[in-house]
Amino acid sequence: MPTLRSFPIRVCLRALRVTALVLELAIRLNYTHVKLLVRLLLRVYRRLNALDKKLQASCDE
Repeated sequence: MPTLRSFPIRVCLRALRVTALVLELAIRLNYTHVKLLVRLLLRVYRRLNALDKKLQASCDE
């Protein structure tokens, strides 16, 4: 059964999978929308990071 301690690892793996898919899509689009895709990736990363910090804070209490 997964615990909150294993959550960051799962988040990292999911983020890496999404990154690989986005980069593959960028290559297929001939780099025309890479800037938008990078911004989207950064937004997703920031949200996952904020969620991870909230979970860490709730575990520490």
